[in-house]
Amino acid sequence: MKPLDLFAPEIRHWFTRSFGAPTPAQTMGWPAIAAGRHALILAPTGSGKTLAAFLWAIQSVMESRAAGREGGVEVLYVSPLKALNNDIERNLRAPLEGIAGAAGIRVAVRTGDTPQSARKAMGRRPPHILITTPESLFILLTGPQREQIFTGLKFVIVDEIHSLAGNKRGVHLSLSLERLAELTGEFQRIGLSATVRPVEEIAQFLGGEGRAVEILDAGRRRDLDVKVISAAEDYSVLPEGSIWKRIIPELLELVRRHCTTLVFVQNRGQAERIAAWMNEAARLGGAPGPDGGRAGDRIAEAYHGSMARAARLDMEARLKGGELRCLVATSALELGIDIGSIELVVQLQSPKSVTRALQRIGRSGHLISATSKGRFFPTFRDDLAECAVISRLLDTGFLEPIRIPRNAVDVLAQQIVACAAVEPIEIDRMFALVRRSYCYRDLPRAVFDRTIEMLAGRQSRELRPAISLDPINHRIAGLSHSRRLAVLNAGAIPDRGLYPVYLAGKKTKLGELDEEFVFETRVGTAFLLGSSVYRLAEVTPHHVIVEPAPGAALPKLPFWHGEGVGRDYELSVEIGRFRRETNLDDPQLLEKLEAECRLDRRSAWNLREYYLQQRQEAGPLPTDRRIVVETFPDELGNWRMVIHSVFGGRVNGLLELLAVLRAKEAGGIEPESMHGDDGVVLVFPGG
Repeated sequence: MKPLDLFAPEIRHWFTRSFGAPTPAQTMGWPAIAAGRHALILAPTGSGKTLAAFLWAIQSVMESRAAGREGGVEVLYVSPLKALNNDIERNLRAPLEGIAGAAGIRVAVRTGDTPQSARKAMGRRPPHILITTPESLFILLTGPQREQIFTGLKFVIVDEIHSLAGNKRGVHLSLSLERLAELTGEFQRIGLSATVRPVEEIAQFLGGEGRAVEILDAGRRRDLDVKVISAAEDYSVLPEGSIWKRIIPELLELVRRHCTTLVFVQNRGQAERIAAWMNEAARLGGAPGPDGGRAGDRIAEAYHGSMARAARLDMEARLKGGELRCLVATSALELGIDIGSIELVVQLQSPKSVTRALQRIGRSGHLISATSKGRFFPTFRDDLAECAVISRLLDTGFLEPIRIPRNAVDVLAQQIVACAAVEPIEIDRMFALVRRSYCYRDLPRAVFDRTIEMLAGRQSRELRPAISLDPINHRIAGLSHSRRLAVLNAGAIPDRGLYPVYLAGKKTKLGELDEEFVFETRVGTAFLLGSSVYRLAEVTPHHVIVEPAPGAALPKLPFWHGEGVGRDYELSVEIGRFRRETNLDDPQLLEKLEAECRLDRRSAWNLREYYLQQRQEAGPLPTDRRIVVETFPDELGNWRMVIHSVFGGRVNGLLELLAVLRAKEAGGIEPESMHGDDGVVLVFPGG
């Protein structure tokens, strides 16, 4: 039997008329879903995996309606982005309007943007298909109408599961799914993902403890047209003073040669700057576009999470409709938001990850049969080396592993309060529910019990109880404010906080610093903030006091969690291996670099010269098996030590702390310091 033969005639007729033949994701997914098995479908963007999950669910709803078994939500779709939810709602209209007998199926979206009137209507008459986010699902499960809404639940579809599994939003969702199973009974779990590693663990994350999940890997890699482009003839000589003055004209020319271009940058501020520079260059140059007409003043728009929802939807629609040539985006557009056909993806600076590069380049072409076209623009020589190695690894199957968080107590506490707010629950039953989540499969009972005692106010008189604890009957229950407390704090608690920064006197606020940066920065250290240099004077529990420090020798660059993406350890090791295996004396090295790493000639020459200069100055290159320590005096007479360590920012951050501590213990000197993905710099004042 062919997979499409599993469906009713009216569904087969609609699908054949609309698409012709199923994709590999659909061919592999439908038999498992029809048999009622939990399934994880792995496939790239544009492979039809979302319809693979939804089509059988639509048939199930049609059968329920025909038999008069209508209750609450039968199909629950959970995605990490509100924009994805709006796409799914739009894309469901085609099958629901085109399949005979499906026109009456109700679909609703429940996110933070849903009006209050629509939320109330959902409680009175639940939809057959509900589209939501992890946070909104948590709120629904904690609401008074949860049983009415979820009666009759059969399918839960978790889209883009790879973007959730490695963070606390995924931990939060895993507990919500176990609460949902406790409320409704078991349902079929279907996960949709790009290709990930380790796939077996992602499947366990989807299923939870005791549920087998079938892995259906339809992740055939696309044909790739990728090139690393250096805008500079020589990165060490920039007469203009900035590499961006060379990149923008080349980027603008690429955009004009393609109908639609997606440009990925590192952070929100950069998205705004690049879009503004491109529009200014287009306005001043006014070169013809690909259709022979004059280029408009606004050839590009900045797209990121701080934009208002209406503005984002407008940009998505204009790009899809051909009215907008280019979007300059942060990671918000890595996922499968429906923005139509993209001809070219440009990555400005390294994406810091092979997985991220594949996800972004995969937005180009969209259809499974199309070639994905991507271009990398590095901005300095280490950035070039990183782009070269990432480009080299794109076809090898290399992927950075996803690390699923375990036993997050902050998320656990929030879910315990929500459960108790709904109804009294025995402590042993609550513990069993929590342990069914893959993220808490080995949670110690002692940690769970201490969390209960903390929430009940038993560990501190200053902490207001969030729940009541009945130690005799071993039950917990909500207090009058428990539900409100849970709902107002819905979602994973951020891993970082922000410290306000004040000048001495606490009257002038300069900005905010990430708490981890503050923790790693000692009193007396100089750092940059708003292009000015300050010295850390005092750290209190609630704010940071600084004083101006113009002319400081080596001001640190602050970082904010979520803005600066560090390089993964696994990719860092590959970069070290690349350095170790590269024969700088090979007369054919330039040609090999061009072929193996997809470099243009300028990139190949710059990379070779960079490594040759390093070898001349310091001897052997730092690799995955060698750390190189280099010392030299700077222009101010201070002695600098550079620890060349290729192992990434997380390793080098610890190395910096240890090196500073050792220097202080050994010589009584506390050097200024900073670290990055490729090493640590120490400055010893006064020579």
